[in-house]
Amino acid sequence: MKLELVSGLMLTLLLIGMSTLAFNIEQVSAIESPYIAVIPDTIVDPTLTPGKNFTVSIYTDYTGSDIWGWQFTLAYNSSIIHGVEVINGDLITNDTFTHLPPWMRPARFIQGVFDNTLGTLSLTVAFYFFLLPLPPTTPGPGILANVTFEVVGLGRTNITLGADTALKTPTYDIIDGELMPDHLRHGYFSNIDGLPPPAITATVNIKPNTLNLKSKGKWITCYIELSEGYDVSDIDVSTVMLNDTIPISLLDVPAPEPVPTEIGDYDSDGVPDLMVKFNRAALTSHIYHVSGITYGNVALTITGQLTDGTMFEGSDTIKVMFGGDADLSGFVELADFPIWANNVGKYSGEWSFDVNPDFDSNDFVELADFLIWSENFGATVPPPP
Repeated sequence: MKLELVSGLMLTLLLIGMSTLAFNIEQVSAIESPYIAVIPDTIVDPTLTPGKNFTVSIYTDYTGSDIWGWQFTLAYNSSIIHGVEVINGDLITNDTFTHLPPWMRPARFIQGVFDNTLGTLSLTVAFYFFLLPLPPTTPGPGILANVTFEVVGLGRTNITLGADTALKTPTYDIIDGELMPDHLRHGYFSNIDGLPPPAITATVNIKPNTLNLKSKGKWITCYIELSEGYDVSDIDVSTVMLNDTIPISLLDVPAPEPVPTEIGDYDSDGVPDLMVKFNRAALTSHIYHVSGITYGNVALTITGQLTDGTMFEGSDTIKVMFGGDADLSGFVELADFPIWANNVGKYSGEWSFDVNPDFDSNDFVELADFLIWSENFGATVPPPP
């Protein structure tokens, strides 16, 4: 379930937000303004050896005066860097409210938690909280937060802002990382000489197009075509990864069996493609628990290398329908129906914090949610990865 800033006591739920893991190595591309960015966006410094620290800032160039709050998550390669601390920036502060007693000052900063095994920083937020019709706002541009990392290895890593990154007014999102990915600029770190060569483009087709909790299939099938001048027979299959997280080697869990691969022409376009399969349960669990997405379109990225070291990358979008577990019991059952029925017509924040009747994550409980519950009835929520 994706978590966003909401009013009142619901803000405490933000501590469990998680970002999408994504640290495929690539050079930073142009983005649209207003944006939220990791600055500096590129750090290439061979003197930053293991044991040394460096700090990046999360910055927005937004120039409006109606900023009420912000949130972001990060992902990074934990074999290269570890998160150390997050310090609030200069956007949402109590600097102009020092005339008030501390308990009345409205700025709230909630630091996320580093997981230096997965390589993530969970949802970190700041907002103005005031028991008035409208809270105060602040102008941009400015720094959301400063994040310090310790170098633990040699190599390269992206420092990737999660899809739940956002900049907010009291009534709407100025920047929504899920709907406006072109308004996010990720960071890049390297302590080895030179920048990586750009990855060649691959055309990726992932089947099935829709995943739901009732799906009984064993595999996610991916067909990979390379750009002209490259041959899929040169792909080192052992390097192929889904969302930089799921290797095809997971196919030998829980019992060893051959990794299904095949070269053919799946789409009959005259260009050879490589077919690979990924563990369906592993992907479902990753989307549900790590990405925190229960409904809607999800972009999946395939990366890998050719035998000569050339990198490739391609993406496809599928739809996920993981809703129906209103009582958060881990099972879509009859007990979820009355929770949905009792909350029909309500908006996000109007139902109890310990239930979730909004199965399509549109912040409103309606008939569409009932249809999702019906489709997934009897299904079990995937266990954590």
